[in-house]
Amino acid sequence: MDQGVIRSLKCHYRKQLILRISECYDENKDCDISLLDAVVLLEKSSRLIFEKLKKETPELLGKVCVISGDASLLNLGMCEDHTHLLLEEVSIVFHCAAVVNFKKPLEIILKNNVLSLSSVIELCRKMRKFEVLVYTSTAFSNANHLNFPLKEEVYRLPFHARQFIDALK
Repeated sequence: MDQGVIRSLKCHYRKQLILRISECYDENKDCDISLLDAVVLLEKSSRLIFEKLKKETPELLGKVCVISGDASLLNLGMCEDHTHLLLEEVSIVFHCAAVVNFKKPLEIILKNNVLSLSSVIELCRKMRKFEVLVYTSTAFSNANHLNFPLKEEVYRLPFHARQFIDALK
């Protein structure tokens, strides 16, 4: 998949996420975003950028499969059939689940936003046809980089990630 398409998808997804959080804030409500909510936001985002692709190559639509689960559970809360499908047939994984209500207990945020990514990466390593993982983090990623514009690249922690996770536990 073209990197420009992935970048556009992530950008539109983040915009949808920020709009959703803004609406919750304006209405003075907690902003819980479930896996289903994340999939809906991803679908809205993809609709904005994939119209041309859908017109030119409609056969690609049959290759898309949404798999429900729970990022905080063992095996990402997926049934055995979905796990088998991922392991044997899937080449591109979109991981968009996150807790964006930062009033939640740190343990819940850690499970959903940090440890779930480790589970997804571990799953991808086992997939026979795996090619790419598209991970969309929360809009608050890299909030410590305030003095320069963020680029589409990985910003490393000044220490090993395991040290961070152990400290949060």
